[in-house]
Amino acid sequence: APVEPTEAPVAPTDAPVAPTEAPVEPTEAPVAPTDAPVAPTDAPVAPTDAPVAPTEAPTPAMDLIPPTVPTICEGITDEEREAGILAILMGISGSDVTTPGTPQNEAFEWLLSEDAAQVCPEDVLDVEQRYILATLYFSTGGEDWTECNALTSPTLNPCASEGTRFLSEQDVCFWYGITCNRMRVSGISIDENNLVGVLPDELGFLEELEDLDFDGELEDGLNFLMGTIPSTLGMLDRLMTLDLDNNQITGTIPEELFDATRLMILDLDSNELTGTLSPSFANLMELQILFLDNNMMSGTLPSEMGQMDLLRFLRLDRNDFSGSIPDEWASLSELRVLFLNNNPGITGTVPAFLSTMTDMQQLSLFDTGISGSIPTELGQLTEMVNLFLHFTDLTGTMPQEICDLRTSGALNFLTADCAGDNPKVQCSQPDCCAVCF
Repeated sequence: APVEPTEAPVAPTDAPVAPTEAPVEPTEAPVAPTDAPVAPTDAPVAPTDAPVAPTEAPTPAMDLIPPTVPTICEGITDEEREAGILAILMGISGSDVTTPGTPQNEAFEWLLSEDAAQVCPEDVLDVEQRYILATLYFSTGGEDWTECNALTSPTLNPCASEGTRFLSEQDVCFWYGITCNRMRVSGISIDENNLVGVLPDELGFLEELEDLDFDGELEDGLNFLMGTIPSTLGMLDRLMTLDLDNNQITGTIPEELFDATRLMILDLDSNELTGTLSPSFANLMELQILFLDNNMMSGTLPSEMGQMDLLRFLRLDRNDFSGSIPDEWASLSELRVLFLNNNPGITGTVPAFLSTMTDMQQLSLFDTGISGSIPTELGQLTEMVNLFLHFTDLTGTMPQEICDLRTSGALNFLTADCAGDNPKVQCSQPDCCAVCF
């Protein structure tokens, strides 16, 4: 009987075998979860690639920026800067700005690319003044100026005078020969500096210009300005001095110049000017000095010039003027110097009204066709220093009132046709006439 219970437990011993193998399935089941994270691991790859698109997206925008952006003209491109400057300059020079080989085009190209100042269109005054003065430089052979030519010149000449070289980076007010009033060009004085060429019309656009001086010296070869006087100078309603003597300027005095009614000094002597004296000289009511001597002008002496009652120095000698001295010139009471010599066509008599010009110091009538007697009234000119009456058709006797000026007055030099056995004028020498011809 006890044997049976001994074998009964065998069955329970085998029964656990099944549960022993059953855990094998759960052991493999975690394999799936182990592989499952692989998908999440790959999933972040997409976000990693996604930022690539934003990184490349700005590339098309970068293509809109030019390779070179002006450092001064912030916010505009090179093309916009050029267009803006060109628009300003076209209003001054027209198509000459873009015409290759012109001084205007040279100045434009310099302003755009070579000027270290790199001005911007918004700086209209700087653009205009630098351009106009650069045009002057290129119009007159600036590279060969004897003083203060640009640093880019093949031959660098000294710059000992006050101011910096032309075309320098500094404001134009510091350039050689330039003066300014409140940063606007008010004067240009470049005398005897080997300027060769023509004066550009652009000078008439320097609205504040008061003094313009290009005095030359042909004998020493120091200035050779040619061409005509720019008519645009008549736009300069502040102009007081125009000095262009000793050059090779041709043509007539432009009628527009008489619109510059504040002129006080007009010095155009020793050029090659032609034409006549315009009645419009009467517009120059403030003129005090008028030098037109040694030109090739002709015609009569206009009576209208008698309205220039502030005139002190008048030189018309060495031309081809004709006719008599107008009676209306009696109003020129401030005259100190009157030279009409070397105009064989000037005729008539010596006006007695000259005696009313009590400040007269020099009167030159030699080598003219003036005739008649010498008026005694000239003896009233106690300030007279030089009186030239030779090579004329004057006759008679030198008035004693004039001879007395040699001792009691300032008269130093008195000439007449008093030489020879039968002189035109009787004048004792040397106590009266200093020289007889």
